[in-house]
Amino acid sequence: MNHVPYMVTGSLASSVHGEPRSTNDLDVVIAPTRDQLFSLVQLFKRVGFYVRWEEAEAAFRNRDMFNVTDFRNAWKVDLIVRKTRAFSVSEFERREPVEIDGLNFVITSAEDILIAKLEWFKIGESDRQLEDAAGIIRIQGDNLDTGYIETWVGSLGLYEEMAEGASLGGLHMTFDALSQIAQGDLTARRRSGGSISVVNRRRFGELNPASWTLFTDAAAMSAVATAAGNAFG
Repeated sequence: MNHVPYMVTGSLASSVHGEPRSTNDLDVVIAPTRDQLFSLVQLFKRVGFYVRWEEAEAAFRNRDMFNVTDFRNAWKVDLIVRKTRAFSVSEFERREPVEIDGLNFVITSAEDILIAKLEWFKIGESDRQLEDAAGIIRIQGDNLDTGYIETWVGSLGLYEEMAEGASLGGLHMTFDALSQIAQGDLTARRRSGGSISVVNRRRFGELNPASWTLFTDAAAMSAVATAAGNAFG
């Protein structure tokens, strides 16, 4: 079977780029053909996961989401069919590989998961989305591509959310600069001499993956990698 292009997003991606937090759910964006999707669903069924083809097909048709569940280990995967809008295409093209505890997979970039978290916060999912965004800002600091972030914050209308995330994440900016950002002028940071340098910045490579609690049951993540390894490209 041809490999299905994918990227891990959501809490796992923000934990890799930012501050780790526990989750039993895995969010994965996929870009399959209909035949690839059918084969993927059959693969999950063969290894004992619960998934309905009718839901997967509807998600493919509507560019929506469907679930794969492992009741034995009490976890689920949300498989999200990639949307056609410009930002969705951009973030998928910028996905990047990582290795954690011997598991290799592809995740959303730091900038893109930051933007996604701000957008999820805007539509009212939960304050935890903003906290995740702030964690990415704190950890990544100057590593972030601010020009790219500025472009999509403007395009997606995330000015106020960016200002809140910047404040919570500890950006070294003047109050005046943050106010202007909330009003839609992200270039104010440069004019005011502000910087996105942060205190206590940590890089992903400095973290000990073994100490993470990304999943309460490490076997769940291994099961996903084993089941999907032959399907995801």
